[in-house]
Amino acid sequence: MTRFGLFDSAWLASKSGGGVALAGIIAANYFVTGFLVQDLSLTYNGLNVHLYDVLFGSVVAASILLFSNLGRLLGWSQLTSNLATWLSASTATAIVAPTLLSLFTAGPAPGWIWESVPATITSLLASCLVFTLLLAGINEGRANLRLLRRAQLELVAVRSFSADKFDRFAAELRNPVRERVLALVSETKSTLLVQASKPADVSDRLFAFLNSELRPLMSALADGSVASSEQLKVRSRKLPKLARSVKKVTFSQSQNPVAICLIIGLYMVPSMAFFGGQAGLFAELLVLATAATLWMAVSTLVRKQSGDWRLWALLNGLLFGFSTLLLVVYSGFFGEPLTFDIVVATSVSSGLMAAVASSLQSLIVRRSSILTATESFNATLREAVAAMDARIVQLRTNVSRHFHNQVQAKIVALALKLAAEPALDDGVRAQAAAGLEEIEQALDVSEQKAVAFEAQVAQIAEFWQGALELELQLDPAAAELLNADANLAARVVEVMREGLTNAAKHSTDGKVTVALERDGSQVLLRMTNLRFDGLETLAPTGIGAATIGEASTSFTSGPQGESFVLEARFE
Repeated sequence: MTRFGLFDSAWLASKSGGGVALAGIIAANYFVTGFLVQDLSLTYNGLNVHLYDVLFGSVVAASILLFSNLGRLLGWSQLTSNLATWLSASTATAIVAPTLLSLFTAGPAPGWIWESVPATITSLLASCLVFTLLLAGINEGRANLRLLRRAQLELVAVRSFSADKFDRFAAELRNPVRERVLALVSETKSTLLVQASKPADVSDRLFAFLNSELRPLMSALADGSVASSEQLKVRSRKLPKLARSVKKVTFSQSQNPVAICLIIGLYMVPSMAFFGGQAGLFAELLVLATAATLWMAVSTLVRKQSGDWRLWALLNGLLFGFSTLLLVVYSGFFGEPLTFDIVVATSVSSGLMAAVASSLQSLIVRRSSILTATESFNATLREAVAAMDARIVQLRTNVSRHFHNQVQAKIVALALKLAAEPALDDGVRAQAAAGLEEIEQALDVSEQKAVAFEAQVAQIAEFWQGALELELQLDPAAAELLNADANLAARVVEVMREGLTNAAKHSTDGKVTVALERDGSQVLLRMTNLRFDGLETLAPTGIGAATIGEASTSFTSGPQGESFVLEARFE
């Protein structure tokens, strides 16, 4: 967007430059200004002056609507259409209005009306320019305020996604997996362990559940395709109040003396030259000088005072209007003084133009404040949304990992233990029931107290007892580092669990060697087990690979001879 003070290119090219609002305002302006003439009985060829103002305003409005619609029909750009509309409407009005006056009154229009056509065209052009800018500024300000309020509202909504909502969100994420696992546990306890003829039948059912039901559910959970209704309820009905700094401007910010004097000059100089001749022109220059002097005087008092832009528009209008009243005196210095009614009308019109110009300047300043505030809110909103999204992703990851590392691992371990049993006797049934109880308990996420790394490894070994034969080679230096850094230890344990789960499913003899070494500030984990004959690779995939990749600094996995080796580095 190109900006030239009051003459903003975007505002000049707005749809406000040829609409009903512009036509109505300009027509009303000329009609109301006409009442400032003291001689209310004045007529033109018998037609009351105010009826002529109505005629003039009607022609202005009709011309603006006609030429703006014509520009749209011709496919002109909005800026071209606006400029053409203003020039065409101003010229047409200055000619058509007195022509209609002659037709309606069956007499020639007063000569001064025809002589004032150039001044009328110039004043109309200035009016079109000023009021287009004003309407465009107001409309844009409203739109920007809506955007600001929307950003505020969204920020409030995101921040309202509190901890208890995340707890409910987590519960909704867990429920589908939890319900299916509970159904499996119930089915196994009440049916399979009672009716099955051998442990392999129960083992096969557990593996089938893992492959056909549990893993798809966990994959959907991890990639976000499992939605939660709570995630869609981030809404707030309370609309925050706008900052006062956005609403208000200082008196100095409401001023653009160069632009205001230019607009007033375009609007007033032609009329002063026509009605007052050379004396009128000199008087107008003195008016501008007086207004500038008053501005400087007032600025010393309220320059930094903050207030509503409408207040400063009124003050600027009064300053210029009062200065214009001095035309009566100033014009007398150079010749015959202007009549008081002309001066009053000119004063009000000048004050109006000054108020409009001040409003425009204030709206430009306020626009900058609104856009800055909106960008600030949007930046904060983006950060808040990113934080919330990261939290949701982390929550999904944690829930998925829990099911993967705790629940799935326990199901795999139980299935392998049952597959190794020759018969489904009472002892095996009791052992299976205990394993099912552990699976059921693992469904609920609970806080884990920090324990020594060796103790965590011991718990892992105990967990896989009967399914895997674990050999641990722990470098004392590595153990020291792991015991000193709980986060590092947790990451190593997480990768170990994943590697052991993979080994339990694919190892030939169930023997796994876990070696941990320290390499400077890093810990190197190496897990080795025999792979199934003919199976080229056993590299972890899906959630397992994601778990290892996120927990470790780097990792490699693949066959080495007859073994499968997983190596991971941590720092």
